[in-house]
Amino acid sequence: MPVVYAKRITADDLTQEIQVEFVGERHCSLSATDLSFIVGERQFGRGRFSGVFKAELVKPDRMTIAIKMVLVSAEVRTIPAGEVQLPVEIVILGKLRCPFIVSAFYYFTRQVASDVSLSLLKNSTYSFHPIPFKLFYCVILNAMPSDMEKLTRNDKVWLDRVDATMYSWQLLRAIEHLEQKAVIHLDIKPSNILVNHEEGILQLADFGNAYFFDEVPQITTGYQVTRYYRPPELLLGGKQISSACDAWSVACVIYEFFTSKQLFKARDKNGQATPLQVPLILQVFGYPTEEDIKAMNVKRPRYKSCEGRGLGRFVAGAIDDTVLSLLQSILLYNPGKRAKPSVCLQHSTFDLLRSVRVSANSKQRPADHIGQELREMMQLANSQSEKIIKKEAMTVDDEQLLQKAKEVMKHAYIPYSKFPVGAALLTEDDQIIVGGKWILKKSNVCSQLLANHENASYGGTICAERSAMCAALSQGHRKFKAIAVATELPEPASPCGICRQFLIEFGNYPVILGSTTSNNVKKMQLKELLPLAFTPADLDEHSEMTKEK
Repeated sequence: MPVVYAKRITADDLTQEIQVEFVGERHCSLSATDLSFIVGERQFGRGRFSGVFKAELVKPDRMTIAIKMVLVSAEVRTIPAGEVQLPVEIVILGKLRCPFIVSAFYYFTRQVASDVSLSLLKNSTYSFHPIPFKLFYCVILNAMPSDMEKLTRNDKVWLDRVDATMYSWQLLRAIEHLEQKAVIHLDIKPSNILVNHEEGILQLADFGNAYFFDEVPQITTGYQVTRYYRPPELLLGGKQISSACDAWSVACVIYEFFTSKQLFKARDKNGQATPLQVPLILQVFGYPTEEDIKAMNVKRPRYKSCEGRGLGRFVAGAIDDTVLSLLQSILLYNPGKRAKPSVCLQHSTFDLLRSVRVSANSKQRPADHIGQELREMMQLANSQSEKIIKKEAMTVDDEQLLQKAKEVMKHAYIPYSKFPVGAALLTEDDQIIVGGKWILKKSNVCSQLLANHENASYGGTICAERSAMCAALSQGHRKFKAIAVATELPEPASPCGICRQFLIEFGNYPVILGSTTSNNVKKMQLKELLPLAFTPADLDEHSEMTKEK
């Protein structure tokens, strides 16, 4: 049993006190009894500059571990850690403390002759990089039995709705923690997500391409992130990276959790995979607007201008409307508008996790060891399940839009119900529509304001929401960013059923519900108000089915 001396990654998070400890008595300041492990024959995986091996830690604790060995070379990025340079993965893992991110326990280095293989802790046939000596950084990590790529490609394993939702929640928690620690992963994909499906635990791994926010360079190439998970700003040649890159990748992975299929895998006319991702993205989302192009910091794409099919039609029922609305909040051209992990975690997709359930493999979900944290977070979400937002937390757009709805409410004609309602629509080009007239660029107050209008023949009543929508349509608007609805009730009220159906004809956008008698505000997506909406996409799908017949 070989004994290996190691430097422990402490709670000091690799600060100035770090010293690199080499294996060997003359270099090592630690006791020979500090750490020992037995390396198994199994190699978990290997990359261009690294290999991962299974081992049994004997001392100080007995547990199954993974040892990741990274070759020190000019192509492996290092960053300062005290007085030394360490591979970025070691430094970043020392900063992270999250149950949904792989844990690093120790690191050490080893210098070996060139005829010793990457599997240098055991005799092996693997060998590459013919140089006189090889220096490896070795990181001891917690072990997981598989990864998400293997799991989702396994025909004998099926992730049901409970499993997919739980894994999505854990991945978003991991990304939320990265954002809190100012880290960008930059290579989120199923093979970099470890999983213990028996226990229902997921852990994000492989931080070799990661950056801290404050050391992010302007990259020299857009060839970052694996192709099918690469965001449009990099596909279009952009040179700036941010946490929004991770958000796009996460949305693509979540789709795989629910479908076991890659979301954006371009194919040619013969059905073969092709690297031409940009045409596929344009086909789904349409040609980016000038605002989007500026936000992505890219040149105008050299493709024909086109209208996108929309994500809903593209996935064609592969996921339900609730999950679709979650992905739609993330998969946007504009990196700054992609939903943050903290916002995504409160999405109605995760209502399923409010109570313990049994998944398709007859396992309790969530498992006890992650259930407590999940339940605490869901309890917090429960307290916000009405989506009550304090006034000071609202965006300027939300507050101004709601104020216009309150103003228009004063003009309601309500001799019968005495129940005034006001509505204001925000169009795609930032105009506020408030019934009879429109306000340019949210600045001038219009002189004619309309709200709900009742009729002695009750069927002739026109609600405020439809009044605003009709006014917008008469001005030629067809795309909307949000609608605000105000009433006198302390707890804001929802639009009626016919209004919900009328509004969703033009997309799934936020609904802001407010009150003139309290500061309570509710905000949600239209599809949360009308989960099984009948939309133009249903008619399009039926039309295509008819053509095929």
